[in-house]
Amino acid sequence: MHVGRPIGQRHLARILSAAEAGSEREAAQKLEAHRHAEARALVSGVQAPLLDEATLRLGVTVHNLLALGHPSLAGKANEGRRHRIAAVTEGLADLGPPRSVAETVGRHTLLARLPDIGHTSHLVQQWWGQQRFVGRTPPARVLALPSLRRVKHTFVRRGWVKEVGVAPYARAAWLALHRASPLAEALDPLRLDPPWAWERVLPILRFAPIFRLVAGRVLEIGVAPTGGAMVSALFRLASLREPNTGAAAPPGHLAFAIGFLAHVLWLDGLFGRASTPLAAPELEAVVLAASEIRPGLVWPPDVDATTGAGRFFADRLAQMRRELLLTAPARYVAARALCRRAVPDMSG
Repeated sequence: MHVGRPIGQRHLARILSAAEAGSEREAAQKLEAHRHAEARALVSGVQAPLLDEATLRLGVTVHNLLALGHPSLAGKANEGRRHRIAAVTEGLADLGPPRSVAETVGRHTLLARLPDIGHTSHLVQQWWGQQRFVGRTPPARVLALPSLRRVKHTFVRRGWVKEVGVAPYARAAWLALHRASPLAEALDPLRLDPPWAWERVLPILRFAPIFRLVAGRVLEIGVAPTGGAMVSALFRLASLREPNTGAAAPPGHLAFAIGFLAHVLWLDGLFGRASTPLAAPELEAVVLAASEIRPGLVWPPDVDATTGAGRFFADRLAQMRRELLLTAPARYVAARALCRRAVPDMSG
C-alpha cells in the first residue's frame, strides 16, 4: 500500500470523475471482483458492490487516517495542519449508517481488511549513531559495508488498528468511519478500538440477514466471552444522551438490543451449546430480568412455554435465577433497572 499526501474534497472530485469516465478500468474490475467475493462469503445472493461516491469517500478516509500517522506530519509545526486534515476527513466519512443489506455488505468489503494493515519500522545502528525508517526500507547506502561500519539492522512490524492506533485528533473521523460501516465492529464484539457500541450496530442488526450473520458470529466466538462485552455496551447505551436534545437512548433501542441478546441465549441452548450457569453472568442477568419484567422481550411469539423448547428455556431461566441471587445479586438488581428503561410504562 502506498500512502501519499492527504486527499481533500477537490482531489476526491477528480477521482470520482475519473471513476465515472472508466479510467483505470482494469484496476476497478479487480477491486470489484475481490469485493464481490468478500460479499458472497457473508451474504448469499448479494450483488457486486458499486464503485460509487460513498466507496471512494470511505477509501479516502482510510488513506487520510494513515497519512496522519506518517512521520512527515509529526511535530508541533504541523499540529494545525493535522487538525484541518482530520476535520476534512471526518466530513468525508460522515455518511451515516447503511440503509440496506447491500449497502452494509458493500461498504464492509472495502474495509474488511483494515486489521491487516501495518507498517514496518527499521532501525539501523552504526558506529556513529542510529537511524530509524518508518514504513520504508533503508536505502542501500545506509546498509553498505556492514562489517567495516559495524551496521546492525533490526526491524519490527506493527499492526495499524491494534498496535499503532489513531491519533486523538483523528478520533472523530475514526468513529464516523465505523458509523458508516459498522459490520466489522458487529462481527467482533471483543474488539477494543472502537469497543462494541449498540448505537452504531443497531441500525444494521434490523436487517434480518445481518442479524443472523452477527448472531452466528457471537455463537462462534462463544457466549461466555462476548456476553460481558455486549452487556457493558448495553449499559453504556442506556446512559447515553442525545447531543442536541439531551434525551436518553429510546426504549425501543434498548428493547431491540435485549431481544438480540435473548436470541443468542436461545440459540446457545437449543443447539446444544448451552454454557454452564453464570458462564456469562451479565448476559444471563439481563435476559432473566427482561423475562420477568416483560416476557415479550425474551420469548419468541411462536414458542409455547409448554413445548419442549419452551420448558427447556423456562428451566434454564429458573436455574439462572437461583444462581444469580446466590452469587451475583448486584448484577441482577442492575439488570432489572436497565430492563425497566426498555419498557416505558414500567419505568417507575
